[in-house]
Amino acid sequence: MTSDEHRADEQSALELRALQRVIATGARALELDVVLDRCLEQALAVARADAGQIYLLDPKRKQDRLAASRHNLPEGTAAHQHEIVLMVEEERLGFLRLFFKTRPALAGSTVETLEAIGAFEAVAIESARRHQQAELRARIARMLNECGERLLDPDTDAPALILDTACRLVGGQGALLSAMFERDGAQYSRLSHAVGDDARLVGMELPVTAPYLRESLASTTPSVVEDVETLDPTTTIGQIARQQATRAFILVTMRQAGRPIGQLFVKSSQPRIYADAEIDGVQLLANMAAQALTRDRRRAEERAEHARVAAILEHLPIVVAVLDKKGNIVHINAAGRELARRTGSKLVHDDWRESLASVRLYDREGNLVTLEGGSLSRAFTGASSAEELTLETPSGERRHILSVTVPLREPDGRIEMVLSSFQDITALRELSDAKDRFLSIASHELRSPITSLRATTSLLQLDPRALTDESRRTTLLGRIQRQIDRLSLLVERLLDTTRLNAGELPLELVECDLTALCQDAVEHARMTDSEHRYALDAPEAIPGRWDPARIEQVLTNLLSNACRYSPTHSEIVVRARLAGSERAVVDVVDQGPGVSADQRERLFTAFYRGAAAARHKGGLGLGLYITREIVRRHGGTIDVTSPPGHGATFTVELPLRPTL
Repeated sequence: MTSDEHRADEQSALELRALQRVIATGARALELDVVLDRCLEQALAVARADAGQIYLLDPKRKQDRLAASRHNLPEGTAAHQHEIVLMVEEERLGFLRLFFKTRPALAGSTVETLEAIGAFEAVAIESARRHQQAELRARIARMLNECGERLLDPDTDAPALILDTACRLVGGQGALLSAMFERDGAQYSRLSHAVGDDARLVGMELPVTAPYLRESLASTTPSVVEDVETLDPTTTIGQIARQQATRAFILVTMRQAGRPIGQLFVKSSQPRIYADAEIDGVQLLANMAAQALTRDRRRAEERAEHARVAAILEHLPIVVAVLDKKGNIVHINAAGRELARRTGSKLVHDDWRESLASVRLYDREGNLVTLEGGSLSRAFTGASSAEELTLETPSGERRHILSVTVPLREPDGRIEMVLSSFQDITALRELSDAKDRFLSIASHELRSPITSLRATTSLLQLDPRALTDESRRTTLLGRIQRQIDRLSLLVERLLDTTRLNAGELPLELVECDLTALCQDAVEHARMTDSEHRYALDAPEAIPGRWDPARIEQVLTNLLSNACRYSPTHSEIVVRARLAGSERAVVDVVDQGPGVSADQRERLFTAFYRGAAAARHKGGLGLGLYITREIVRRHGGTIDVTSPPGHGATFTVELPLRPTL
C-alpha cells in the first residue's frame, strides 16, 4: 500500500470516527457552548484546519454574530478559508468557517464529511439554542416570580429589590430608578434610587425632552443600546453613560394606567447582545415595579396622612380615646394621659370600667353616669352623642367636661371601636357662671342706688317744702350725692374692666411718694368708714415713679375689700417698705375670714366673688381684678396669704422705676 493510500485510509477512519462521535453525542448535548465547541473540534480535526469560527444568525437583527472560535490565527497571518453553511429545515442557521495557513487540498469525501458534521451539528445547535432560551426564560420567570412575591410584603424595600432583580435578570453591573414630576408646568425625571457606582447620580434631574429619554417615554417597548459608542456623545444621556463606564443598557418606561411614572435603567460594563428573554424580563419587571412603587407611594401618602392625623390628635388640647367593645383603651392622646396623671385614675392602663370606679361622671342633673347606660354603650349601637358632664376625681376635685362619643365603622359597617373625646370646659363654665353672677349682682348693685334715687325724687315731688327746709334739704341732697357716687364707682369699674380687656388703660408715670399715697388712702378710708380702725406703718417717704391715681386706686380697692370682709371695730393695717434698692412693698392686713387655698387662684379674676361674699353686701367682683391689672402694668406683682380663719394679707410689690 502506498503512502498516499495509507493517508487516505487514515483520513477516512478519522472522518468516520468524527461522524460517529457527532451522531453519538448529538442527542445528549444540550449546552450551546458545548455543542459549538464540539462542532469546531470535529471540523478542525477532519479538515486538519489551523483555526475555526462559528457565526449564528440573529433573526431579530438579521445579522450573523460570532458565537464560538478556536485557535485564532495571529493578526496579519495570511489564511485560506473554507465555509460550511449551517441549515436546519432549509432555514439558514449560520455558518462554520475554517482557516488554513496554506491552501488546503480537501478531498471530496472530506468536504462531504464536513457538510455532514455541519448538518448534524446545526440540528444540535438549534436544539441547544432553544434549550438555552427556554432555560433563560425559566430562570427569568423564577426571578420575576420571587421578586413579585417579595414585593407583596409591605416591609420589603421595593426600590432596592427591583434594582437588584434588574441586575440579576441581565447580569448588569448597575441599575437606576427615576420618578416623573412636574415643576413650573414642565415635566422632569428625577433619579431616585440606584445600585452600584451609579448611586452618586441619585437626585439628578433631566427634562423629559432630553434625547433618548424622550424616545423611551414615547415608546411602549424597552430602548436597548448594545454598544454605547453608537450614542450621540453630545447628549446628556450619552455623556453620563460614558462617564459612568456604561457600555450597554436597557431603558424602559414604567407606566401606571398608561401614564408614565418613571424609568428603569439597567447597564452593562461591556458591549453585549441582550437576549429577547432578557429584554422581555426587564419589561415585565418594569410593569411590576410600576405597580409596586405606585402602591408604596400610596401607602406612604396614607401613612403620612395617618401620621398627620395622629399628630393632630396627639396634640389636641382635648382628650381623645379610642375604645373597643370591652371598654379597653386602644389609644389615648397626650391630653388624656395628662388628665389621667393629674386625676390619679387608672385611665391609661386599665379599662374604662375600672376608670369609672375612680373617676365619677355626673350629668347636668347631678345623676351618676354608668357605663351600661352611658353614651359609650349607645355608640356601639350606632348612636353619636354630645353632652356636658361633671368629672369628679378621687381627691374630690370637680371638672366640667364636654363629652362627644361617636362610633367608628369598619368598611363593612360593623362597629368594633368607639371614639370618645371630651374637653375640659371648667373655665368656660366658670366664665358662664361668672357672667350669670355678674348680671345678677350688677342688676342688684345698680338697682339699689337707682331705687334710692327714685324714692328721694318721689319724696321731693310729694313734699316740695323739703327743699325749703335746710336740714331736710341737706339730708336729701347728701343721700342723692351718695347714690350718684355709688353709681359712678360702679360705672367706672365697668369702664376700667372694658379698657383693660381692650388694652387701653394707659399709665401716666410721674415722680411721687408711695408713703404719701398710702396716707391719703388711709385717711379716705377713715372718712368713709367709721366701723373699723386703720393704722399705717411706713417710712417718711418712698420715692418712685408711678401713676399716682392708679396706685391710689389699688390702695383704695384693697382697703375697701378689707373693710367689706373684716369684723366691726377690727383693725386694718397698711404697711409700706422698701425691698432692696429697686422695689417697694405694700401690705394690707385685715382680720376677716381669710381666703381658702382653692379660691386664691381665682380671686383676682373678673366677676369672681369668694364664698364669704354672699354674707357681705355690695361689690361686682371687679375690684381685685382691676387691682391686679394695674399692678401688673406697673411691672409689679400682687399676692395674698391667709392662715385659715386668721384674716388675709394682700401684698403688692412694685418696681421703683417701672418701664412701660
